[in-house]
Amino acid sequence: MYSAKRRFRLFRHPAWAGPTGLQYVWTEQTSSPAQIYGRLVVSSDFTTQISTRQSSVSGAQGPYISVNGGATWTRKVNGMTFLTSGGSFSADVTLAKQTPAIMYSANRREFVSTLPSTYDKIYKSTDGGDNWSAISPADSTWQSIDCSYDGSIVLAGNSNSGNATYDRKLSLSTDGGSTWTRKVNGMTFLTSGGHYIVTGK
Repeated sequence: MYSAKRRFRLFRHPAWAGPTGLQYVWTEQTSSPAQIYGRLVVSSDFTTQISTRQSSVSGAQGPYISVNGGATWTRKVNGMTFLTSGGSFSADVTLAKQTPAIMYSANRREFVSTLPSTYDKIYKSTDGGDNWSAISPADSTWQSIDCSYDGSIVLAGNSNSGNATYDRKLSLSTDGGSTWTRKVNGMTFLTSGGHYIVTGK
């Protein structure tokens, strides 16, 4: 469930101004949706931004994207699948800072007592979030994701969901999500599944 302790407000700062150094002025963006939480990622020029949103209301969860420095936000989930009860969401998002039209989202359910399903996937967009395609190597409770500056290298982590191949492991793609390799050499995990990768950042 959404916790008020995890909420943060979105702010916008203009481009650098003046020859005497950094002179940032922060302005709260009242147009940003409530319950923005988790992760906020911005492009190298601060124009494009993507954030996660968890909500118990169906039709509210998923990535929210701004293309004007945070002044306005739009929910973009075309191609994604969410539980109608609102119990699934985008746990983490990222974008290629050099090419911000390339975006990734790690989606999962709130509760993972059953085997992974169509709600537990990694998604990719190449058009700024207008359309998303599932690229995960398997259905699993993906909860963290990051990518290289150009978006070609992707690192994703997940928790325990009953998928023995990918549970509690880091998965790496060097071709934009087309193929994946598990990266856990040297890591030790409880055989009971009691701990897992929290983030790959």
